[in-house]
Amino acid sequence: CVVTDGPLGSGDLTLEAASVLRHAAPWGQGFPEPLFDGRFEVLDQRIVGERHMKLRLKPHGSDRSVDAILFQYEQNGWDDGEGLLNIAYRMDVNAFRGNTDLQLVVERVLGRG
Repeated sequence: CVVTDGPLGSGDLTLEAASVLRHAAPWGQGFPEPLFDGRFEVLDQRIVGERHMKLRLKPHGSDRSVDAILFQYEQNGWDDGEGLLNIAYRMDVNAFRGNTDLQLVVERVLGRG
């Protein structure tokens, strides 16, 4: 059983919101980092490193997409990854090659459809 802070609307999935959460830290025992859940369509997927899955996801019912990463994908409920997924995720700021973007960190695949 995964306990989350609930779903976010697609309009709440922004770099600004992720930055606010990052600066609201420190997170730790008794004060966990916010964990959200939602339903997403997998638009693209590829393995990075040896055990991580880089994803492009579209919130169900939205026309925008967002990058995501699933670390240790074999251990976190990943099977073939196509179609709609219900996931538990954290919002993060990804700074890479001079670009700063929103990235969802998928903590667990909760189900399909």
